[in-house]
Amino acid sequence: MEHEVALDLAILYYRQGLISSGKASELSGLTHLEFEKQLTEQRIERPGSLEHLRQDLEWARTKS
Repeated sequence: MEHEVALDLAILYYRQGLISSGKASELSGLTHLEFEKQLTEQRIERPGSLEHLRQDLEWARTKS
């Protein structure tokens, strides 16, 4: 149940534009790919702002 709550919160914060998908994947405890898969399965629309893209790129740089 704890995992489901973390995933729900991550999706909520992501949908509201409060965190990037990279941060949301960390919060949910999933890999970035697994989190993206969850978004697709739940038909969650991805925000398309340049700020989110910048945040995701920064997150990816810290993971490499």
